[in-house]
Amino acid sequence: MILMQRGMRGKIGELFDPAQEIVLQLQTDGQAVYDDSCFGIDSAGKLSDDRYMIFYNQAESPEQAICYAETVHGTEFRIRLSALPMTIDKLVFTVSIDGAGTMQEIRSHLLTVSQNGTEQLRLSVQGTDFHAERAIVLFEIYRKDEWRYAAVASGFDGGLADLLRFFGGEEVTEQAETVSEPAAMTPEPTPAPTAAIPEPVSVPTAEKIAANTKVPVSAAETAPPAAALPQYEEAPAETALPAPKAAVSAPAASQGAAYRFPDPIRIPPPVIPPPVITPPVIPVPQCRTAEPRPVLAEREEIAEMQPNEEPTIHE
Repeated sequence: MILMQRGMRGKIGELFDPAQEIVLQLQTDGQAVYDDSCFGIDSAGKLSDDRYMIFYNQAESPEQAICYAETVHGTEFRIRLSALPMTIDKLVFTVSIDGAGTMQEIRSHLLTVSQNGTEQLRLSVQGTDFHAERAIVLFEIYRKDEWRYAAVASGFDGGLADLLRFFGGEEVTEQAETVSEPAAMTPEPTPAPTAAIPEPVSVPTAEKIAANTKVPVSAAETAPPAAALPQYEEAPAETALPAPKAAVSAPAASQGAAYRFPDPIRIPPPVIPPPVITPPVIPVPQCRTAEPRPVLAEREEIAEMQPNEEPTIHE
């Protein structure tokens, strides 16, 4: 790594591969806001193509030959020298103060040049190197038979806009365009909406329904024969249910024919047979066979009996 001093020059090809990307990192330590920029100028030292002024407001050049990115510590420029057109003869890297202040107030500024992660060049300056300048021209990469580099580290009396004018560019200021607004048009009063009067609704009669019927065939002719319903016994009067009311539907006027639901089928309640009361079985008492009655003795035999003799009963 080479620590550059002000005015030092060298060849890019001795430290870098011009066909590969070269990375420049700029870091300023101070109290103000700093703008890092790169100007791609022609052989006359002028910014002939403003697309090659790369800074915070224009981060890429055509073909991405120069790319700008802000980092945690400062700014990074990625350079592809092989992608630059032949009209670009020099790249000038600068830092300027945005607002009040001078470069004398900075503590330090560090510029490093690296390739593939290896730092090859380093330039460091302090505020004591400057006075009332508000910008610094830090580093240059230019053509002279081949690509070369130079550590300029020179103060510039002016800010970013002065650097732009120095290199032949013009600052574009945004002017507020005054657009004449058309006179406000008074809207015409909108009439109050008139409530629509509903038309009387006509109830379709039987004649109208018959006239609007699409198919002139009576329903009785086209209806399939009704299945014979089973006959049921009439329930006793005390258990009969009240007959349901027949549902009546209004005719649908939009279809031109009268429709109604069929009469509900009256299903009698089930016949519950009276309970069979079986009388209790009373056992019949068994009668004893009567014993034969005793036969009395004849009168003659009774007379012959002694008074105290008991009569003999013959069986």
